Amino acid sequence: MRSLLPPLMFAGLLLLASACSQMSPDTRAGMWHPSGVNSRNLAAMMADPSDLVRGREASGADSPLAIAAVNRLKDNKAKPLPNSTTQGPSLVAVQPPAPQGGS
Repeated sequence: MRSLLPPLMFAGLLLLASACSQMSPDTRAGMWHPSGVNSRNLAAMMADPSDLVRGREASGADSPLAIAAVNRLKDNKAKPLPNSTTQGPSLVAVQPPAPQGGS
């Protein structure tokens, strides 16, 4: 009897472990499975879902400036950032308005 106990315990644990896969909502049939959900949600939020495939041409007053900046980056000719004389945010003292006479 003692020699049958370890194989029976192993068989019982194996049976319990196999039942766990049926209890998991990730693998159970008939349950929702996330596949491509992020792409579909993003497409639903777009005004024109074809923008996800191919972007639109830039238009407006800033587009030549933006195109020039991108071209400088592509050509490895980016402009350096301007030097700053301050080391961080500065505080400006504000004087309260002078009281006006009258009452």
